[in-house]
Amino acid sequence: MTSALMLFYCLYQALMIYLAISAARSTQDAGHYINGNRDMPAWAFMFAGAGIMAGSVGIYDSMTMFARFGLQYNHVMVSILCAGFIAVLMMKRLWLAARIMSSRTLGDILAVYYGSLTIRLLSLVVLLFFVFPLSAITLAKLGAVFSVMTDGMFSQQVVVWSVAFFLFLAIAIGGWRGGIMIAASNALMMLLLLLLVSGVSYLSFDGYGNLKQMFDTSDSIRSLTGVSIDTLPGVVQFTRGIGKSLVMDGVWTSLAVASFGLALIGIVAQPGFCYLAINQRNLRGFAFQQVWLTGGVTIACLLILLPIVSGGMMSANLIASGQLTDLGMFMALAEKFLRFDAMVAAAFVLLLLISLQLVVMFSTLSGANIFVDEIIQRYVLPDLTERGRRLGARVTLAVVLFLVALWANIGPEYAYVLNSVTFSLSAQFVPAIIGLCWIPWIARPGVLAGLVLGIIMVIFTEPLGIILFEQMFIDLPWGRWPWTIHSAGWGLFFNVLTCLIISGFRHRDSDHENRHRLHDVFRSEYPADAGGRRVVTAIWSLTFIWMFFAIGPGAVIGNDFFVYPIFTVERSLIDIPSIWAWQMLGWLIGVLLLWWVAYGAKTAVGDIRHIHKLSFDNTFDGSGNPMQNQDAPSWIVRFLNRFVARK
Repeated sequence: MTSALMLFYCLYQALMIYLAISAARSTQDAGHYINGNRDMPAWAFMFAGAGIMAGSVGIYDSMTMFARFGLQYNHVMVSILCAGFIAVLMMKRLWLAARIMSSRTLGDILAVYYGSLTIRLLSLVVLLFFVFPLSAITLAKLGAVFSVMTDGMFSQQVVVWSVAFFLFLAIAIGGWRGGIMIAASNALMMLLLLLLVSGVSYLSFDGYGNLKQMFDTSDSIRSLTGVSIDTLPGVVQFTRGIGKSLVMDGVWTSLAVASFGLALIGIVAQPGFCYLAINQRNLRGFAFQQVWLTGGVTIACLLILLPIVSGGMMSANLIASGQLTDLGMFMALAEKFLRFDAMVAAAFVLLLLISLQLVVMFSTLSGANIFVDEIIQRYVLPDLTERGRRLGARVTLAVVLFLVALWANIGPEYAYVLNSVTFSLSAQFVPAIIGLCWIPWIARPGVLAGLVLGIIMVIFTEPLGIILFEQMFIDLPWGRWPWTIHSAGWGLFFNVLTCLIISGFRHRDSDHENRHRLHDVFRSEYPADAGGRRVVTAIWSLTFIWMFFAIGPGAVIGNDFFVYPIFTVERSLIDIPSIWAWQMLGWLIGVLLLWWVAYGAKTAVGDIRHIHKLSFDNTFDGSGNPMQNQDAPSWIVRFLNRFVARK
């Protein structure tokens, strides 16, 4: 397998360089290099977006979690539709707002709309979590997988530095356009490789048969590991949290699944993904990507195909009484593929490597380019030439990848602690984005107060805040995810509640006029016509009913629904566990509802022929000296004037 894996991976890296060179030939100026000059084709966004979603959810992480928790964790794949619904609601209007305001990034749009530099800075802080902890821990996993699967031919450190170098080479050549084309091609390769390995697993060594045998003996597995692998362990468990008290039958209750779905919203609400959407040529790819590629293909692969492949890892883990490491489970599965064919085993490992490398590439690429737009050109060197912008992007990328590789080698455990809050912190920006897109009375004080309180709740329900607080002060009475509710759920609950209460009293603050000017343009120039108030009520009523039964408290009905159907006393002879069938049914209904919201309500489609420009004079509009803004806090003015003050 080692020779085949080396051959495949070298060909993959050569393809990356070729795509980067092809993209570089069409790069005309620094705008094309840094953000595609807002002219990226729709197909690139469609496939790259779906691949980024699949990679961020994590094939590596999903397989290891399935091997430990079975179908109760698999229910998380249905909750990916939460990210689809939020993306459908916000991407089209973010794209419009960027052009109406002449903004380039999510932080810039929010800062202009709410008239707040603090929101811009907080968005950059969240971006740092995607660029450094997430990339470092992902790159460390990639290095470990490659080193172990090649029998130690290359050490983890060598692999990490080599991958970082090839990533820099490809991105430095191709820029933003090249990176997104590489991401789109990676998504297609991931799909083909997953189809191959799942097909071989199912047809050649009865991957589903082995999985079914474990489900048939789930009671004995539960007594062995303490985890119920074929049911959700209730609606909620009122425990103090992971690390403080024992969670019976597994942590993935229905509220854990629903709140984890809120964390997955952070994937599409992150500054990098919004940067990808904003810089598209038109709106044509938005609905198709969100409904069919993410909601349809991506979830189908993760929900149906991945368990078939992960069955071998689950059996190996159970044989070791749940004590096998992640890499140990992957090695056991790779050896199983190797007994069938070395090429298939290499394809399986390549699938893991591509999914991990895609996350590192997109996070570092988007982070470096946003840093150039938001920090270097805006504050540090506002007079950069076209050549200087391109050079600045390459130098920034080199620094970012060097620091990521260094962190992946010397301290991945610290990256893991920091990365635990990444998606949840990003999800805290959803109220601000929804306010910008749909609700004009949501005001700056409410957004800022809710954002800060949500961030605090996220940090103190994850290892980052708990470890820091308990080392400096006293032990907290709760652990990670108290009441089996994910940190994103705790953060968004207090965030939304605070935002709505304060906005209700302060909706006519200094940015009131600017907010309503933008929404007046939305209503008059780019309306969303769902067919009347009754249709809108029906759409959202059915959507919330679906959420309750598919990923909310009603999901526990699926534990026995297809085994002991209602209105009958006899047991059904269904061939798959009831909860898996419930997950598939919930996914299919969810995709139909997502299609209705995206296409029927026209929230993600439209033919935009003219952009109505607005100027926000009293906020950050990107012109002049941003430090002259009266809303900038004085301590930030003094700090940044050290860099931007000129005669």
